[in-house]
Formats: sequence, structure tokens, C-alpha cells
Amino acid sequence: MSDDLKVSIVMPVYNGGSYFELALQSALAQTYRNIEIVIVNDGSTDGGATDAVARRYAERHPDTIRYFHQANTGVAGALNKAVGEMTGDIFCWLSHDDLYAPEKTAVQVDFWRRLGRPDAMLISNYTLIDPEGREFANVQFDHEQFKRAPMLPLFRGAVNGCTVFIPVDVLRTIPGPFDLSRRFTQDFQLWRQLIRQTDFFHVPQSLVHYRVHPGQDSQRPDIAEEGETLWRAMVDETTEIERVQMYGSSWRFYEETRKILAPTPYVDTVRHLEEQRDRSLTETLVSVVMPFFNEIALVRRALASILTQTYRHLDIVLVDDGSTEPVDDLLRDAAADTRVRVLRTPNRGPGAARNLGIRNCRGDYVAFLDADDLFLPNKIEVQFREMIRQGAVASHTSYLVVDDGSENASVIESGLASGRIYPGIISNCPIATPTVMLHRLVLAEGFEFADAALAEDVVAWIDLSVRHDILGLNEPLTVVERDTNTASTDVAKSMQGLQNLLKRFGDDPVHGRQSARLAELQAGVEYLSALKGAGVERLPLASSTEAQRLAHKALLLSYHEQFAGRDAAAAFEMLSWANALNPTVETLVALGVSHTTRGQPQRALDVLDQAAAMAGEDIPAALLHIRAIAKCYLGRLEDALIDMQSAWALLPSSESIGYGLASLNAYLGRFEEAGELFSTPLTVQLDNGGTTSTAIICFDEPDALICEEFDRSNLRRISFDQDGLRSRHAACDLVLCFCCDIKYFRLFSAAVLRSIQQNAGLEAGLHIHVVNPDDAIAAEFEQLRIKTTIPLSLSIERVDLSAFDDLQRKTYYSCSRFLVMPDLMQSISRPIILMDADQLVVRPLDGLFEQMRGADAGLLIFPHAAFNILSLVSASVIFANSNSKSVKFFKGIAGYLSSMLLSPDRVQWHLDQAALAVAFIRNKSVAVRALPSGIMQSSVYDGQQIDFKDALFWSITYSIPKNAEKINTEFFSGFADA
Repeated sequence: MSDDLKVSIVMPVYNGGSYFELALQSALAQTYRNIEIVIVNDGSTDGGATDAVARRYAERHPDTIRYFHQANTGVAGALNKAVGEMTGDIFCWLSHDDLYAPEKTAVQVDFWRRLGRPDAMLISNYTLIDPEGREFANVQFDHEQFKRAPMLPLFRGAVNGCTVFIPVDVLRTIPGPFDLSRRFTQDFQLWRQLIRQTDFFHVPQSLVHYRVHPGQDSQRPDIAEEGETLWRAMVDETTEIERVQMYGSSWRFYEETRKILAPTPYVDTVRHLEEQRDRSLTETLVSVVMPFFNEIALVRRALASILTQTYRHLDIVLVDDGSTEPVDDLLRDAAADTRVRVLRTPNRGPGAARNLGIRNCRGDYVAFLDADDLFLPNKIEVQFREMIRQGAVASHTSYLVVDDGSENASVIESGLASGRIYPGIISNCPIATPTVMLHRLVLAEGFEFADAALAEDVVAWIDLSVRHDILGLNEPLTVVERDTNTASTDVAKSMQGLQNLLKRFGDDPVHGRQSARLAELQAGVEYLSALKGAGVERLPLASSTEAQRLAHKALLLSYHEQFAGRDAAAAFEMLSWANALNPTVETLVALGVSHTTRGQPQRALDVLDQAAAMAGEDIPAALLHIRAIAKCYLGRLEDALIDMQSAWALLPSSESIGYGLASLNAYLGRFEEAGELFSTPLTVQLDNGGTTSTAIICFDEPDALICEEFDRSNLRRISFDQDGLRSRHAACDLVLCFCCDIKYFRLFSAAVLRSIQQNAGLEAGLHIHVVNPDDAIAAEFEQLRIKTTIPLSLSIERVDLSAFDDLQRKTYYSCSRFLVMPDLMQSISRPIILMDADQLVVRPLDGLFEQMRGADAGLLIFPHAAFNILSLVSASVIFANSNSKSVKFFKGIAGYLSSMLLSPDRVQWHLDQAALAVAFIRNKSVAVRALPSGIMQSSVYDGQQIDFKDALFWSITYSIPKNAEKINTEFFSGFADA
């Protein structure tokens, strides 16, 4: 070995004691001879003992040892003095209480020369010794891991200063180079600075004996504060790429570093690491790159599967590869979500389009999707979290495949291929591009797709597998749809793809050495060529075993349950693919229900007919029930009635089927049959938060005198000035009216009045009907009237409700507006909008007024809503004209309610909606027009301005007074100052 490289061994010493001489002897014993030993006595106070040892050895070895004495400046000052005085090419450090192995310098010089990196820094393993010099542990590091991640030694605490071997030209680029302000961590601070300029390389031999004894600085308790500051800075300075190079993911970096520091006094840094670790689970940006060429409907479908992912922190890059179809609508719709960007490029093929997307993505992880495929809703979340926990920079998963024209799905368990899959991947690549997720580190290494028209993705995955292990997840998270043009099933395209691989890999310096795998590719080409010559155009597809399908079906159904309560779209996707794997009557019925609730009755009917064919003669009642509902949505009421009757015959104990049959009979005018079913109380699901109610509904024409009978029985009397009402509202285009008790009058009347003044947009008046108010009503109403600028009127109702319980009294208050409605219509003689007491007018009503011209009444109608007659018509907003036909229509409603109210046991919640529904379906002569379905909004303020959409009225019941903090006070203050 040539000794032309001079190595300086610097030895700072302070009160060296008996250990100093031993350390110095180990330095002198180096087998590599071109060394100098630079000793700096940092103001020792041991009565000259350290000075005597240093001088004695310097006199004996004047050509090797250079000795300096200075006032005490600390370890950093002593080291800086040594660096300034040393004349060697390489810096090595030996503490006065440690020992070098004789070969330490020689081994490191040889290793450094073979590296061929003039800026390389070296470290090594070391052995722990006790105060008496006895060995008790060997500290050995993972050599291969340190080769892959040069920063890892620093964060593993593996840089023992006495093992370092640092070129002096590198060392002197750092001012100092040791920081005098640091008493205990000056070495780590320097390593931290140097690692930004070059790399530590690990020599896999133990070359130093590191002494552990009570007197050394590393055992002092006051090191904690200085170490805390250093470690926090080290952690925060790392980049995403550096963290991944060390541990495979930021999550693992934070977690593994936390484990290293957990036994130390660095409590704040440990807590910071925990916070950063947890934040990386939800705040790491994941990009999805999707190229497309035409097929805009499929693009929208694929994009929807990305936008509905359970992991929300996404960057979505669509690349239009020169589409010839119109894309303006897609561009507009995509712009509505800030996570989506669309890039446009001339047509160059999917590989080039993906590469453009890669260059423009912003995420730390990147997934890929083709426009004719779909992500299952939890795809990104499951794959991303598995990657970060396992420290993988590349992964792929199993997937579902559905072939064009097929009703079944297969599971391709490609995710079983995991880890080191090269070179087998050359002849059998299992990876489907839409299942792949990569870390940005892979992109930084130059990853890209080939330009070949066929097999461009296969080339990319084979090249990637040379450099990295690829994590496989045997869980189907993507749906790949294959049509007749798919290369994997087309003989000619498959053969061309294999030929492309052979052409590319034949002369490749890496892949070209895999002769056995290339021979398998050639055999594949010959096989496909023979098929083509025999006239075979399509390849048969391998499908999953029954056990695989059932196992994955169970998995998807469990996901369906998981998402059902919080993400209907995700639950639907899970159910769809579970059914595709193994269709049964039960899954088909569930899918039919899902299609129906999603407003897709024809799809529901197709699925349910398939289930009925599968069931044969044993068709379950649930299937018939939901099929009847789907038929009704399609307007096939007579057919629906047959299914509903059959369901009732099979399951007469079902309240929902019985109620559906009764409602359907009513819709079809079969009032006698409907009345028989409604004569028995039925428990039904309502729209008020899932509670149930019992209602008895009748369809007999009420007696003309029934209202008078109710008034007499309950001492009901109304007070209002009929002539005054007509004159007060004579100039009004429209009069709004609400009924309430005294509590709601005080809560809402001022706000409602002001909303009408500000927003009605036409000449509007307000009439308030109050039931059983106290004596203060007159004065309070007068105060209200003084403040208003629009016509305002009041009517008061006194009624004896002593025979009613609390629920029945509440029901009466909701019905009272319909009892008084005919009298108000005749007295006011202007068009009326009957509304709830808690509704503000938020938009002009002139458009609605024009829409209702020529109508006798306007109702908010939901045809066949859940087959619950109580949900057919909303009682929240009612339009009533002032003509005789309209008055007669509402007299019928009042009579119906009076007949029910005469028997308190028949008074149930939503009775007013039942009366409206009966009037609507019995109506033969009155022109009833449907109000716009979005006329009313009830959203509660959630921190942003409320989006009223097209609503004209806003219900504020759930916003004031007890939830007033949730409301947009700036908006609301414009209506009420109470």
C-alpha cells in the first residue's frame, strides 16, 4: 500500500488521567505509517500530569507527535486548534479515553481509495469497553442499508467521532469547523453540516474501542437541552426524499427516529416526531395521473372514482392526449374541484401522456389510472398507508377484471408478486398500471414510461424492478374493464407487445443477460404466432377460483357495511363488485335497493329481474317489494301493484309492505282497498330523523258540517276582522301566512317579517294566525306592526285541547293552518302562500308567482316517495289561489282534518301531510301544480355562507335560539335583531 496519503489523528485532552497514555499508545501503534498525531491539551488542571505524558511522548516521537497547550476552551476549541495545526490530508479523531485498533487507519485508507470518491467520509463499527478495558459489546451497523441511505448513520446515532475518516478539504469548508457554543454536541452539529455536502460510507469492521465510564461528557445530565435543540433541527431539516432514502417513508422515518430517541431525555423532540408521524397519515399529498384520448363518458366515470376516494388529500392530473371529441364540458366540470388539473398535448400515446403527467404532479406519492378503469373507494387510502408503514417506494395490488359483455368479475391476484420480483417479471409481468403507486423518489431517479405503443407500461415496471423491491398487496382495489380491443386479449396485439419487449431487451446491458427469460418471451411470440396463423383472434381469459371469488366477495361486503353509513357512493361500488364476483339473490336484491335509492330505477329493475330468474318459484317478498317500487318510479303502476300484492301475500306481517300496498292502491284510485289497509295503525318511517309514527288514513268524503262539529266539540273560535283583512291586503300581489303558538310567534315573527320586506321582490303582505296566545299578544303585535312597511294582519284562535296529549297538541298546531285556511282565503281574497312559522324568505318570489298563474293550488309533491303516503306532499310550503275551486279544495282538506281531530286517538304526527296527500290523489277538478322541488332549504350554518341553491325559503328552526352560535350571524342579523 502506498503511504503518500497523510492521516492526521487529532487528540483533544483535558485531565487525561490513566486513559490518555493508553489512547496515545494505540495511535502510535497504527500499521499505516504516514500519520501525524496532533495533541491539544485544553488547559488541564491535574497538576501537570497530562502535560507530562504528552511532552514525554512528543520528545520520543518528534516526527509523529505535535503537541500544543492552550487555555481551556472546551472540546470544540481544542478540536479547532488541532484542525488549524494539522498538516495531513485526512482528519481522524481519537478521544483521550478511547483506543484505536492497530489496523484502523490502514483499513480506512484502503477503503477510501477503492471508493474513488475524494469527498467521501468514512465511519466504522466499534466495540464497547468498560473502565478496565474489558470488551462487553460490539456495535455493528447494517452495511447494505447504510450503502443505500448515506444519511442514515447520522440519524441512527452511528457516527462515533472516533471512527470518522474525513478529507481535510471537506472539513475546512465548514467555518470553525466545530461550534464553540456547543459544549456537548459540537461533533453531531458538524456531522449534520457535512452530510449536506457529501456522504458517510460505512466500513463494516470494528476499528475503535469506545470506553464507557462515569466521567465522560456523554454521561452528563446537562447534555439534554443542547441535544434537544440539535435533534429538533436535524429532524426538521430533512426533506421528503431524504426521509424516504433512510427509511422508505416519512412515516417510518418519524416512527423509527422516535424509537431511537424514546429512551433519551429529548422529550419535546419525541413528542414532535409523534405529531409529524401522525400528520403524515392524512396530510401527505398523493397525485393521480390519468391520460385519456376521447371516450369522455368513461373519463368522467373514472374521475368520479378518484374524487370519491376515502383519502381526500389528492392532486389529480388529467392528460388529454389529443382528443378529437369535444372536451369543453369536461374541462369546465373538472375546474369545479381545485384538486383537478387538465393538461393537453398532441396525441403521442399513453406512455408520453403519463410522462407529461408525472412531470407536472405535485404529490409525494403518485398513482395511475386509465380512463376505462376504476378505483374502488378505499384504493388510495389502503395502498398509501401500507406503503408508508412498510417503507415501500413502489407497490401494486390485485384487481378485479370485468370483460365486455360479461356479467361476472374475476379476481387477478397479481398482488401475490411482492418483493424482489426481478428477473421473473421479464417473461411474466403481473403488474397492471392502474394498481401501481410510486413514491416521488422513484420519479427523481428518472422513472418514465417507454414511447412504445404497446407494452410501454410493462417496460417501465421491469426497469423499476431492477432497482427496487416492489410491494404487492393481495387485495383487489382497482377494477380493470377489458373490451374486445384490449391488448391482453387480442392475439395480434399481445404478440406485438412481446416483440417490442424482445427488441428492447435484446441488447440491454442488464436485461440482455437474462437469456432464459428472453427465451420464454420468444416462446410466447411463437405460440401467439401459431394461434394467429390458425385464425384465432381472441385469447381465453383465466378466471378466479370459486374460493378466491368468495373470499374477495366477503371482503368487499365488509367494506360495503363499513361505508354504508358515511359514503353511499363508496358503499355502492363495494356492493357492485361483490355481486359481480358471485351474484346471489341476496346481493342482487341489495344492489336493486341501492340503484333505486340512487335514482336509477331501470338499472334496479334489470338487476331485480335477474334475481327473480335466479330465485325461480321461491321469489322472496323483499325482492317483490323493491321491484314494485322500481316499477312505480318508471310509471308502471299496474305492474307495481301486482308485485306489491304478491309481496303482501308472502309477508302480511310487514308494515312497510302493507303501507306500500295501501299507498299504491291510493295512487291508483282504489280507495276502498287502500282504506281497508289504512284502517289498522301501521308504523312507518318518517323523514324527521328516523322516528316512527302511526297513522290511520281514510278516503271517505268528509261531511260538509264536520268542521262545525269539531268547532263545537272543542270550543274553537276565530277572531279577525274580515273586512279589514281584505282592505289591508288589497294592493298585495301575494300574502304570506303562517300559523303558530305564542312561543313561535315571539321567536320567529320579526325575522320572517323582515325577510319578506327585504327579499320578496313584489308587493307582499303577511298574515299571522296565533293559537291560544296569552293576553300580551295585542301589544306585541302592535309593536311589530309599527316597525313594518308591508301590510300585516293577525287572527287569533281559541280552542280547548284538554283532551289532547302533548304529541296530539303539537299535531293540532300543524293542522290548524289548514282549518283556518278557507276562511282566510275568502277574507283576504288574494293569492296566499302558506308556510311554516320558522321560514325566512331568501329570494324574490315573483318567479314563483308567475309559475303559479292559472293554478288553483301549488303543492310540493314527491311522487311515490318511499311508498309512504305521508311523504307524498310536503306541508312546508303551499300555494293557494283565491278562486272558488281553490277554496273548495282547501275546505276538503279542513274537513278531512276535522273528522280525524274529532277522535284524539287518531291524531298523529304528520297528519297534515296525510290530509294533503289524500286531497291530491282524490282531486279530479282542481288545477294543482307542483312547486319547484328545491323551493325550501334547511341547511344549518357550518362556518361558511349558506348555499341556498335555488331555494326561496330557508327554515331556521335548527339554527335559533339554542344553536345560535352555528348561524351566519352577519347574514341572519339582516332579518332579526331580537
